[in-house]
Amino acid sequence: MVEAGATPGTPARADANARLVSAYLEAWSRMDIAAGSSFYADDVVVHVAGRHPLAGTYAGKDAFDAGYTQKATALTGGNWGVVDVEDILTSADRAVALVTKRFEREGRDPFETYVISIYKIQDDKIVKMWLYDHDPYAVDDYFRDAG
Repeated sequence: MVEAGATPGTPARADANARLVSAYLEAWSRMDIAAGSSFYADDVVVHVAGRHPLAGTYAGKDAFDAGYTQKATALTGGNWGVVDVEDILTSADRAVALVTKRFEREGRDPFETYVISIYKIQDDKIVKMWLYDHDPYAVDDYFRDAG
């Protein structure tokens, strides 16, 4: 019996998505921005939860680069990125990664946040992404004075 919503080829597609997300997170752990960004569809939509300067909804690869990647780099002097991947869970068109990100700002202690990252994947590209910090208030506080 096939479960509701199951897609033919799901195990193979899920395995491919696990490899894709693993390679994506590996690029970000090296802070290889070009490699990390290459996994996004041009029209990717990214939702970053919170009220801090990096939070918001970004429509398009360029908007996400300008609003999140470049801003995070400016706020931290480039000292930010993925430091640990606890697990990656996948299906035929989605993945969930449990990751730890680290940010370092001048004059502040380093800050680590546990992030639940949800990805929608089509044609081997990330087309939608949702980023949820475990403690959104702590992230808001860390970046409160960053404007």
